[in-house]
Amino acid sequence: MMVDVRTHLDAGAGSPRPRVAVLGVERGPLGLAGGLDDALRRALRRALRRALPRAVDVVEIDATSPVKGGFAAYRAIRQAVLRDGCELLHIADARFAPIGAAAARLGVPVTVAVTWHDVAARSPWAAIARRALNRLDQGFVIEEKVGAYLRERAPRLPLASVRPGARALPAPSMRAQRSVIRALRGIDPLAPVIGMPWPEETDDLRWFRDSVLPRLADGVTCLMFGAPPRRQAERVIGGRRLRRERFRVLSGRLSGDIVAAVAQRVDLLAFAKHQQASGSDDDALLLALAGSGAPLIASGIDGSVALRHERNALIAPACDTLALVDTVSGALALPAIQRQYLGADFARYTFDAWRWDDAAATYAARFAALVGRPQIPVELLAA
Repeated sequence: MMVDVRTHLDAGAGSPRPRVAVLGVERGPLGLAGGLDDALRRALRRALRRALPRAVDVVEIDATSPVKGGFAAYRAIRQAVLRDGCELLHIADARFAPIGAAAARLGVPVTVAVTWHDVAARSPWAAIARRALNRLDQGFVIEEKVGAYLRERAPRLPLASVRPGARALPAPSMRAQRSVIRALRGIDPLAPVIGMPWPEETDDLRWFRDSVLPRLADGVTCLMFGAPPRRQAERVIGGRRLRRERFRVLSGRLSGDIVAAVAQRVDLLAFAKHQQASGSDDDALLLALAGSGAPLIASGIDGSVALRHERNALIAPACDTLALVDTVSGALALPAIQRQYLGADFARYTFDAWRWDDAAATYAARFAALVGRPQIPVELLAA
């Protein structure tokens, strides 16, 4: 366990500028590092400097484990508040929520970023962390389903919705690459492969199995990743024979590591829903797929704001099976080098259009209000 305290925009002793301590590294919905780490920290500081009448200091407390390093993290928080003059503590990793609740006794507001990864965790410590959320002053969520969960389970935690930002996928680990290679074993190296995340609704998979895949050219295989255990997946797909002929299954939790490994081995990625999706719950996953470097084809995402047709995805209308088939067939008919360039262009647009500045502005507004320096609207300043 290592706790590292670093001060940015050092103002010196007696500075009137508000100071915010940030504990941990925020994890995205796919377990990806990001958020207040690196890009968002820089964007947050820029937004705070623009939004507040004075600049803001950010004290970073880098703690890796709330269990093994909880006492060290608390000492670092206490030092940041009592010695360095921090006026607010932000918990970037919700696993540290119990430590943040204890730090509230120091008299500073405590905020937290919560993702579905935190809500769905089943460890004993995760349960303790979720109970501690009710004792904090502000929560930040990206996914609407996380907000719905917290409104029911932690009703005393005020929530602010944060616009998702594109997070760069990590270089795939050797373990993830070996898993993908095992799943594709026996397939002709020249045969086209479509990678598709396991859908939440099994009806979407059955529709893809019965209506879409049979209309594609012979030899096209669909790799389902983030799937349930093999036997359960076989029951949904329709038996071992069909699974081996047209489907391959990669079981395990959906993560950025797996998405990166799959994107390197498939010809294109697909996100296929039969009916129109709600959009907001899938935006983080869609951004990860669009920024993976493989061409993305999507259907049923009319409610999503993450994708733009022919900018970072090829989008087929919901409920239009033939349109999806034509789009997939057209993409597979392209030369491999052209698909590679297309995926690179999609990724470039995704990272340019979905920066963290808007998310940083949301954080900045709430931080400013909680430390007693609410932002003044521009029109009032002009008056």
